[in-house]
Amino acid sequence: MTLTGVSLQDGTVVKFGDAGVTVLGCSDTMSCGLTSPPHAVGSVPLTATVDGVTGAASTGDFTFRVFPTIASISPDTVPANTGALPVDVKVTLTGTGFSTNAGGTVFNVGPSSVLKNVNRSSETTCTAIFINGALSTAKSTTQTLPVTVTVNGITSLGSVNFTYPIRLVIPKSPPGP
Repeated sequence: MTLTGVSLQDGTVVKFGDAGVTVLGCSDTMSCGLTSPPHAVGSVPLTATVDGVTGAASTGDFTFRVFPTIASISPDTVPANTGALPVDVKVTLTGTGFSTNAGGTVFNVGPSSVLKNVNRSSETTCTAIFINGALSTAKSTTQTLPVTVTVNGITSLGSVNFTYPIRLVIPKSPPGP
C-alpha cells in the first residue's frame, strides 16, 4: 500500500491501531510504500512516528477485511450437450469466507455469471446450476474462464478455471455482386 503524508522517510514507524510496521521505501518525503501488518478484522486509526515524533491519528480509519477464497469447482469441465433440450448441471464450489445470506455470495465466470440458483450451504461450500444448452445441430467449441467469488462486495484475489461448451456464431457471407 502507499502511505501519503508530509515529512515521511525510510524508518518511519506506522501503527495500524497497536500493530506497527517500519517503512523501508519512500520515493520522496510525501509518499512511502509499506505492507500492512497482520491484524484482526476491523477498523483502526493510523499513526506515523518520524524521528521519535508521533503525529495525530489519521482522520479516517484503515479497515482490515478477510478476502474470500475459491479453491475448486466440480466438475470443472462440462461436456457439450448433444441432446435437443438444455440440461441443468449441478456444480459444487469450495473455498472460504462464503456468506450464507441471500445475495451475499456471487460467483462470476469471467465478466459475467453463467451459474444460476446458487445455494449458499456453508461458509466453505456452495452449489449452483450451469444450464448446458442444447447443441445437437449447432457448431460449438469450449470456453475456459476464471471463476471468482464476491462476498459482500469483496472479490477473491484468486480464481479457478471452468470450461464449458458454447455455440459458435458463424457470420453469414454477404450477398454476391
